[in-house]
Amino acid sequence: WEASEVDVYISSYGGSAFEVDKIVHLLEDNFETINVYACGNLLSAGFYLFFRLKAKKRKLIGKTVGMFHKSTWDHLTSFGVKKSTYEKAKVEHIEQLNEEQRLFCKNVLKFTEQELALIYEEEEDVYFDTKSMEEFIKVRK
Repeated sequence: WEASEVDVYISSYGGSAFEVDKIVHLLEDNFETINVYACGNLLSAGFYLFFRLKAKKRKLIGKTVGMFHKSTWDHLTSFGVKKSTYEKAKVEHIEQLNEEQRLFCKNVLKFTEQELALIYEEEEDVYFDTKSMEEFIKVRK
């Protein structure tokens, strides 16, 4: 079985931002054409996935609310790793992810300085209505 095109539908309350890159690479490495559709909620990691994919078509189906915020560490255990080593790695990993996401939001989605400050300095959840989401689609290309 071989397909060159895939349609991806996302309705998400979020998840692990660390997994977004894996999903993006899986899809982009295996399909020539990706069409991505969203409906309902496109929150946190779901928001990031929707806009990170290099898609031929990117479309909202009906009213769609988006939300983005600073990523946090989502692992609850160090799996037997020396605590100081684990804590250092955790901090470095989350800082790198947040910097990558901040640059993506600033340079690709054209977030305003106010939106970026709310997300990365105030650590707020920033919500976007359907009209704002449509604007992000226009600039994402």
